[in-house]
Formats: sequence, C-alpha cells, structure tokens
Amino acid sequence: MLYERPALRLDITRRVDEAADRDGLRQLRLEQALKREKLDEIVKKGGSVTSIDTVTVEPAEYDTYLERAYKYGKLSKPRNFLGIAKKEPPEEMKRLLLASFELSADDLRQLADERARAVQSYLVQTGKVTADRLFIAGASAASPAGKDKGPDTRVDLSLK
Repeated sequence: MLYERPALRLDITRRVDEAADRDGLRQLRLEQALKREKLDEIVKKGGSVTSIDTVTVEPAEYDTYLERAYKYGKLSKPRNFLGIAKKEPPEEMKRLLLASFELSADDLRQLADERARAVQSYLVQTGKVTADRLFIAGASAASPAGKDKGPDTRVDLSLK
C-alpha cells in the first residue's frame, strides 16, 4: 500500500525489551572486548587494522582472548587467600565479564534508535519510498504480557 499510495506515510516506532536487549548489549560488549584484545595483539606484532569491526575472533582463539579480556577488564574478580585473582574456567570468566558491563537507559534508547534507522534506511534503499514519507516515532516500552505475539526487540510500523 505504501508503494501504491504516495499520500501515505509510515511511522516507525522504536521498541525496547529490557531483559532481552540488556542481554544482547552485554553480549555485544563482550564480543567487542575480545576483538579489542585481538586488535591489541595484531598491533603489537606490527600489523595494521582499519577498525575493530574488521577484527574476527575465530572459535579456536575465543578462550585466549576471553582470558585476556578477563585479566585486563575492570571487574571484581574472585581472589585467593593471598589476594591474587583466581584462575577461573572460561564459562565463569564469561559470566563475570557479562555481569560487569554497566548499561544505562540511554544505551537501550540508542539501540532502539539504531533499529528504527536501520528499517528506515532499508526502505529508502529499495528506491520505492522516499525518506520524507518515513518518520521515526517515539520509543515504546515493552508490550504488556500477552498483548501481542511478536518479540519486543523490534520496531512497529504503522501507516498514516
């Protein structure tokens, strides 16, 4: 309908799911910490990388960079009776690192904004809808339980 009726506009409403989005953002921060450790190693060895986004941590390297991120991360680590940080298994290091990432309401708002801009950008790139017909609407909280069947980690689209 949007393509066939030029008078219509589309509102893109941002949504946030507190629990799922916090978990997702923490997972993203963990991935970035591992990439940062690999990037540091590449640079120390004389290599060059254009951005952290181009760094890939292979599954075989995961535990190595997880251990480094844990070692250098700013988090409360379990200590032995001498006050030295205990060596933890990878699953525990990952759990402690994930728990250490502080997230604010602004982080969640930014994620919702990025979602909406990604949808807007995709629709404009198709070439069938112009940007002046697409509007990003205010953020919406997670829907009450059972109100709709879709995940709250999305945007809502409504024709006006």
